[in-house]
Amino acid sequence: MSGAILNRTEHEPLISVEQATRRIIKSVAPVTTESISLDHAHGRILREQIFADRDQPAFNRATMDGIAINHSAITKGTTKFYLQDKQSPGQAPKILSDEHCAIAITTGAPLPEGCTAVVPQEKLTFHGAAVFLHKVSEVHEYSNVHLSGSDFRKGELLLTPGCTIGAGEVGAIASAGRRSANVSAVVRVAVVITGNEIELQSESSNSFQIRDINGPIVTSVLSTIQGCEVSRVYVLDSIAALEKVIGEQLANNDVVITTGGVSKGDADFIPHVMERLDVQQLFHGVAQKPGKPLWVGLGPQGLVFGLPGNPVSVTHCLVRYVLPAIRRMQQATDTPPKYARLARDMRGLKNKIWFVPTFIETDEEAVVWADPRVPNTSGDFSSLVNTGGFIELPMGTSPIKQGTPLKLYEFGRLL
Repeated sequence: MSGAILNRTEHEPLISVEQATRRIIKSVAPVTTESISLDHAHGRILREQIFADRDQPAFNRATMDGIAINHSAITKGTTKFYLQDKQSPGQAPKILSDEHCAIAITTGAPLPEGCTAVVPQEKLTFHGAAVFLHKVSEVHEYSNVHLSGSDFRKGELLLTPGCTIGAGEVGAIASAGRRSANVSAVVRVAVVITGNEIELQSESSNSFQIRDINGPIVTSVLSTIQGCEVSRVYVLDSIAALEKVIGEQLANNDVVITTGGVSKGDADFIPHVMERLDVQQLFHGVAQKPGKPLWVGLGPQGLVFGLPGNPVSVTHCLVRYVLPAIRRMQQATDTPPKYARLARDMRGLKNKIWFVPTFIETDEEAVVWADPRVPNTSGDFSSLVNTGGFIELPMGTSPIKQGTPLKLYEFGRLL
């Protein structure tokens, strides 16, 4: 059966890019949650609200090394104080005995009771137990004091579900007395590279075979997503082999991605194999270039993406459709689209959206410009080298003038 020629519909209707996006979004099912240590939470998607369990700071905190005084003494003309004690970080607040006294203090220490300002070291002169103030006019009430609750109050909402946990978010969670957080569970992704023509060795002795490019592209891109576990397998263009391998991946993964085998050739078996495996087809064919034969379906565990076999198509479909779907599975907060101005006049395509690789530059006025690099074909992976992403040229052959803002998909921003 591996050599069977299947009956195919020659003119399946193409859907629009927006229709494809909506169908994918509608079919996304969120992954479950898991608790993870903050030590390993960077990049993961938060799935709970985080509230402050106390004021921040929890006490009036010195922000400079120097002395703590009662500011009212300055308003009465006092510039000479007598050192009473020393206040260090982690100690309970000392008590100022008299407004003519001062307590030496270090950064991070709690402000002693009775003190209302910190005078920094550089404004002081010490003579034995006496200390003299300079530039008194620069010392105000609560100078160099981080006031209790000035950052946030107890019970205040600090973080909402869907945010990507970075350094600041880890700090906020830790400040609430937590050492772990509930995040989206790991998304298991299987990458299935198909084709009899694929040469797996780094140095091929068969010039008529194609070195595997799609496997490393897809796997490396997906591996940059925190909370994404990627595996990769290879299979020849045989219905029996494809059905066995893809069936195994469907049973054990949340997302399955295949490359190749979705066009109209005699060995393009993916749509037929998916039907045999009871994968519900969402669409096959999008009015776009590259990636027109894109196939997407819904399997027993989640989405299945049948990407075309050419590397530029693979890369653009991966960024345009697969990565946003995984982010939605993780329940990540949507990010607004980004735009860039076209660096030179272009024309679109009559009946297709055109994804064009582009160099990205920002000028001295902070305007982002996209300079397109048109590939020779969708197999011209060299056209992606040094590009920062791709722009989306609207359908139609009317001129698109230099300076026109276009939707931009940045590789680094999404990956």
